[in-house]
Amino acid sequence: MLLPAMTCPSEPRSDGPLPHPIDVLRAEHRIVLTVLDQMESECRRMATHGGLRAAFWQPLLAFFDGFHDQCHHVKEERLLFPLLDTPNQQGHGPSIALRLDHERGRVWRNRIQEALTQGDAPRLLAAVTSFLDHQRQHIHKEDQLVFPLAMRILGPRDVQRLAAAFQAAEDETPLRQPQPSSVSQQGS
Repeated sequence: MLLPAMTCPSEPRSDGPLPHPIDVLRAEHRIVLTVLDQMESECRRMATHGGLRAAFWQPLLAFFDGFHDQCHHVKEERLLFPLLDTPNQQGHGPSIALRLDHERGRVWRNRIQEALTQGDAPRLLAAVTSFLDHQRQHIHKEDQLVFPLAMRILGPRDVQRLAAAFQAAEDETPLRQPQPSSVSQQGS
């Protein structure tokens, strides 16, 4: 199995114009969906063959702590979401539901870690299933509702500023370009 390393940015850096910020977020969603698919495959393997492989799950949790939270969510929560709320709504407009979704995802991620730490395979499967459902619904919401809204309301100057802010955020994070890495198949 291949896992994108917990890295940022999702696209190679070039000397040309910066990519549209919404395109960057969509590309990052595709990376996350790939990881979710790998998690689902491991759940099917566990349900069929048994055996909880910590060596499989730890890199995935690190991915969600790193790339997902330190790169992707930073761009959304600190940079995009404030632009979606009107000035009198800051922190209370449409972005509040999205921020709460991110928090719920973190709660499910922590439940996965707890079940893994305790070696509780049934609890792990339940937590992962809930996490998968939540993350896929959230990504669908952003891809189908939030990003089209952003494309409509952000003017060219907003897009330029947001693209530059994304680049600055990527430059500030210790994470770098994703590279496929093997996840240990120990315990299979």
